Amino acid sequence: EPEPVRTPAFLFTDPTSGIAFTVPANWQEEPMTEEREYLDAKFVSTLDAGLSMFYSCADLWSELSEAEKSLLPRALCDSSAFTGAEIARILGYAEDEFSIAGDQYYSVQTVLLETFYGIPVEVPATMMARIENGYLFLFQFAGATDNAHYNDFRALMNSVDFSGVHGNETLEEDLT
Repeated sequence: EPEPVRTPAFLFTDPTSGIAFTVPANWQEEPMTEEREYLDAKFVSTLDAGLSMFYSCADLWSELSEAEKSLLPRALCDSSAFTGAEIARILGYAEDEFSIAGDQYYSVQTVLLETFYGIPVEVPATMMARIENGYLFLFQFAGATDNAHYNDFRALMNSVDFSGVHGNETLEEDLT
């Protein structure tokens, strides 16, 4: 078996939302094989085949009615403007499946149905969600929390910089 490819960490910036985060060493962006409506980037481990992290962003504010927009300006449309139940409903989960991670993220442990070589496989996953400046940001680690590479996902989450999204100082938040 060939030696795993070691890659340096790199900064990922979403041109649509302005969010930036550091993808840890030994992960690389993988092009999507098909157009995905809700998935903006996929990162795969170069050391552990089959492990992946996903990033997506949706502009929730643009989907509000004009009346809702007048009551909730984009700058105030963040996680604090929604209840856990509302965020769970937006994402298609039951409220009791969500927990709070740090002050700003909603977290859910779930199971993804992935297909490997035509065979459906259930994969444990952790999803982190946050709303900032009207955008819903989702980060997902497709692997168990006891996986050695889960710490890479935590490092990615701790590197997220929302300052380009709303022009304020970087929100420093440690999820440990």
